[in-house]
Amino acid sequence: MTTVSRWFPAALLLACLQFAAAAAQARNPDSLPTPFGVRFHAAQLPVAEALPPRQSTPEEDAWEQRVREVEYRNGPYGQGIAETLLDAGNYFASRGDFQNALSYWRRSVHLVRVNEGLYSPLQLPALNSQLDIYLRLGDFEAADGVKSYLFFLARRQYPEGDPALVAATVDWLEWRRQQWLRAPNGDEPRPLLTLWRQLDQRTREDDTRTLSLAELAPLTYAQIDLLYVVSTEDFGIDRETEMMLGRGGASADAALDLDKAQIQALQESAYARGRKRLELLLERAAEADDTLELARANRVLGDWHLWYGSSKRAAPHYRDSWQQLAALQRLDLQQAWYGAPVELPAGNIMWAPRSPLEADNSVTVLARFDVDARGRPRNVESMPLDPEREARAVRLTRLLRGSRMRPRLDAGEMVDTTALEREYRVP
Repeated sequence: MTTVSRWFPAALLLACLQFAAAAAQARNPDSLPTPFGVRFHAAQLPVAEALPPRQSTPEEDAWEQRVREVEYRNGPYGQGIAETLLDAGNYFASRGDFQNALSYWRRSVHLVRVNEGLYSPLQLPALNSQLDIYLRLGDFEAADGVKSYLFFLARRQYPEGDPALVAATVDWLEWRRQQWLRAPNGDEPRPLLTLWRQLDQRTREDDTRTLSLAELAPLTYAQIDLLYVVSTEDFGIDRETEMMLGRGGASADAALDLDKAQIQALQESAYARGRKRLELLLERAAEADDTLELARANRVLGDWHLWYGSSKRAAPHYRDSWQQLAALQRLDLQQAWYGAPVELPAGNIMWAPRSPLEADNSVTVLARFDVDARGRPRNVESMPLDPEREARAVRLTRLLRGSRMRPRLDAGEMVDTTALEREYRVP
């Protein structure tokens, strides 16, 4: 065997390994900044109000008697029973007896559906009451069932293009995104793919219908929020790379392989997809002469460029946003959006709310740091409020150094900020 023939297989293997490494780097979440809201989040975030403690229910028999009286007068499915059941549930909830409260509310919903039809809005008060209790109990599986039905009702009640349907759609997509964030699983990406397909379908225009700006804007921002999640998740190496590394073979689950291939393709194209959608939104906002939407879209696109490491591309969009707010004399939004550095992704979109009953093992850590004009934290110093939790402070220092922030603007220009002091929660 000649030297060349011995060298060639080794060179081919090296080339394959280099290709695999490049492919992995293209969608490696570790190449992006540390996402705010996942491994650290703001110390003060809104949480559901704690449920009241269980108390005695001296009127329990009286409420059941009222229900029986109405049933006797009007029949088991007569008018007025659903309202009485709703009121009974409210009474038990106020006393902390949530098992009875949920039971009465479920009976109320059932009677409304029998008497008024499956899509009647009269069932909304009882459904929303159930949802509130499930969320505060941390029963997210039951809450998901109610959320699903509320979205089903909205689609039945409102026509396409109605602002109420758009709001319900965005609320549903945000809920499903949070459900994923509560228990992310890169080996089963189908929930994220389903959300993306729903969004993609709803933002697709054809010859018969053009989305209004009021429809396009919230759906586009929902797409960007979802792409932030997709960009940071680890979905493993792709099938082609596995084959090149000799790890292929018969697929145990072809459907799962397809899902992973599709989510990896989406992850690789996330930056371009997000940029194109935001650029389209800017065009539509300009056509509609909606200066406020232009300012908002420019801010989001600036954040998107910065997230992917390009402060140079972000700068003109921040500058345009600042000037558009100035034209509207919206000094309040200039201050809120650009008066101080903002952790990315903005809006706490990577944080999944928990119930008040869930154990919170995170630790509050005080951080002092600077943020340069490119949005990079510098000179980070962290200290736990509990001196015995020093390890959490060390962790936060590392996380902050790897994060990215929208920098403060001065007259529309990205500038350095020094001596910031903020509190974070670190698991």
